[in-house]
Amino acid sequence: MSRLSTILLAVVTAFSVGCSYVLPAIRLTGRPGELEALVGEWSGHYESDAPFARSGTIWFKLAAGEDHAHGDVRMVPEGFTRSYERYRGAPGPAGQDRPPTSESLAIRFVRAENNQVNGVLEPYWDPDRECQAWTSFRGRIEGKTIVGTFVSSYAKSLPETTGVWKVTRR
Repeated sequence: MSRLSTILLAVVTAFSVGCSYVLPAIRLTGRPGELEALVGEWSGHYESDAPFARSGTIWFKLAAGEDHAHGDVRMVPEGFTRSYERYRGAPGPAGQDRPPTSESLAIRFVRAENNQVNGVLEPYWDPDRECQAWTSFRGRIEGKTIVGTFVSSYAKSLPETTGVWKVTRR
């Protein structure tokens, strides 16, 4: 019986480690009342302006009484063979690119103050600009909805990309 318990413990541990990798903790700052406005599970959509239009889903969750959240952003490129993915350096030679599947991007930091929320994403690879990119976002908390804008900057000397986003508390 103890051997079965050991195997079950190993499976649960492996599953837990896998889950924590998928949903990294997001560092939060703000007064307790301001953070309380973010408590819950949020999901929504974002889209950017042309010429490199992109869109995707946003999801994050904040539990009451915690100073961190878990969440990610999934960018879905249209008309390109590579997905947006966590930055790991430039891609290899032609033919050695990663498969064209979309990958979740981690949210690095969120600050809540005066019904406003600001944050940044971890650096990621932007396949249409073929370089490392960074995105910052801001929004206004309006009850069960947050509406905002974002700006993406690039390692190459390229114009910034701007867009809008909206999430709703479930």
